[in-house]
Amino acid sequence: MYNREIIGFSVVSMKDANLVYQAFLNCNYPLSNIRIFHTDRGNEFKYKTIDEVISTFDIERSLSN
Repeated sequence: MYNREIIGFSVVSMKDANLVYQAFLNCNYPLSNIRIFHTDRGNEFKYKTIDEVISTFDIERSLSN
């Protein structure tokens, strides 16, 4: 969100792709309205499942330097 509002979250014991996927599933905002998904370059964002969600909803990935 342009205003840094939290629109989805997930809590698990290990930081992995499932954490990110669950946050997408728990999003209280239509995924089709999300334009940019900004992340760091952590390995939890480099999985096929996350890529499928991003491509399905035509979300642009933005990576930090």
